[in-house]
Amino acid sequence: MPTGRPAPSPAQPPLSAGEGLARALTDVAASGASPAVTQQIERLLDEGRDRTALALACARFRDQLGERFPELAELLATALAEAGIQEVRPDGLPFDGELHEAVDTTPTDDPDAHDTVAETVRAGYLDGDQVLRVPQVVVYRREPPS
Repeated sequence: MPTGRPAPSPAQPPLSAGEGLARALTDVAASGASPAVTQQIERLLDEGRDRTALALACARFRDQLGERFPELAELLATALAEAGIQEVRPDGLPFDGELHEAVDTTPTDDPDAHDTVAETVRAGYLDGDQVLRVPQVVVYRREPPS
């Protein structure tokens, strides 16, 4: 018997199927910032990629365009956040080889800093519980005194 209350709806990402991600990529392509990026985005969108592929493309082009075109990088970052995709920068956290990719180490004299993330070189991304891309990090290493 109905109670007069609507049934709870299943959790949905803020924009279904990556609409906001595709829109941001289209805006980046239309900006004319890079003919090569425009061509890659057009090919990606023509293939009708899924939400995960669109999110990874936004992350990749954000990395690629960030220094030369910060406004486009910010547009892509906003689209990722609005789609519910979380950026992962584990600076200061314990290094975990299953969650992080170590690309370098840096020495430390602090025993408490040993095996912690010193710096994130390339951000990772999570879509809910799904890891889209692990962060690439530099890890503190304490060498024993000689």
